[in-house]
Amino acid sequence: DVKAPRIPYLSPTERVKRLGAEREALFQKHQTPLALSFMRLCLLRAELADGPVAQAREALKDPRAVTRDVKAFARYLGADLVGISRLQESFVYLDHDLAHSHVISLAMAMEYEIMKTAPGRQSHTELWRAYNDLAEMTVHLAAHIRGMGYSARAHHVRAGDILLIPCAVDAGLGELSKMGLLITKKYGPRVRLGAVTTDLPLETDQPVDLGVQDFCEKCSKCARHCPSEAIPQKKTWARGTRKWQVDAERCIATFSKAFGCGLCIRYCP
Repeated sequence: DVKAPRIPYLSPTERVKRLGAEREALFQKHQTPLALSFMRLCLLRAELADGPVAQAREALKDPRAVTRDVKAFARYLGADLVGISRLQESFVYLDHDLAHSHVISLAMAMEYEIMKTAPGRQSHTELWRAYNDLAEMTVHLAAHIRGMGYSARAHHVRAGDILLIPCAVDAGLGELSKMGLLITKKYGPRVRLGAVTTDLPLETDQPVDLGVQDFCEKCSKCARHCPSEAIPQKKTWARGTRKWQVDAERCIATFSKAFGCGLCIRYCP
């Protein structure tokens, strides 16, 4: 019953400062030209995350039909998984205000055979390919909803105001895992996430129980293969939730010099 606190937001500029010049130089060094182009496209799409809302609002009689159409449009744009949940205030970064009631969570799968090669140039490029696709999808989906006369904002790797994983959990896309990533039924942890928040009235999905919590408790393969030892063996309480709290500083230290790492995804059964 304890209300979870909101999360302090770090802007991309602040994140770079916190990385430090040496680590940021390593991160830039370990990029492929294609990954860099995907990153730049994501940054350009940050300017398209929001926009004007059509003055003529469409009359919506059946939220179920609208929900079905929105999900179908998201899949048309290329989303592998789509789910909808209510937007919880604790999932919005502290210095951001969103007057939206719902979150449409989207997942894009990364290629299985490529992620088996992580860490490396191929897996790192595939990661940014997925991020780029999600940036494009969320921008178009948000624009589509604004064209219906409802407010909507895209959230992706370069334009995010919300915590994507908790929203995806609430939307029934999967469960939170020991490695801190979402584990889905069809793709395991081999997904990247994006979202659109909106005031469009939609029907919500329900969280799912795939047995991930029990499985992760017994497995720990990701923790054993984590080169930075960022994945803990035991759960702790963090922001009102009992979970495995991954050490982000340790994780990013390896991420920045190992082509995005990805070993936890690679070794997850």
